[in-house]
Amino acid sequence: MLTLGIILFIIGCCMDSYEDNNYRAQRREEQRHRELMNALEESRRKESLPAPRVKKQVRRRIAKDVHGNILAEEITEEIIEEDEWD
Repeated sequence: MLTLGIILFIIGCCMDSYEDNNYRAQRREEQRHRELMNALEESRRKESLPAPRVKKQVRRRIAKDVHGNILAEEITEEIIEEDEWD
């Protein structure tokens, strides 16, 4: 009778341990799933944003002196405009 009681106690402890491990594994899976869904949503949000617009502005200045020498300057500016989505 005592031996049967000890065996039942050991089996009960093993079953309880198995259930705890199973519960923790399910919680980890749920957490990983939430993290993956958040990462997917973030990547979709980044993809849906339009690319920033780039404007190029070129200015040229040319000067000629009395001796026929020519001086020239060309300035190219790029202006990046980002649209804000609210």
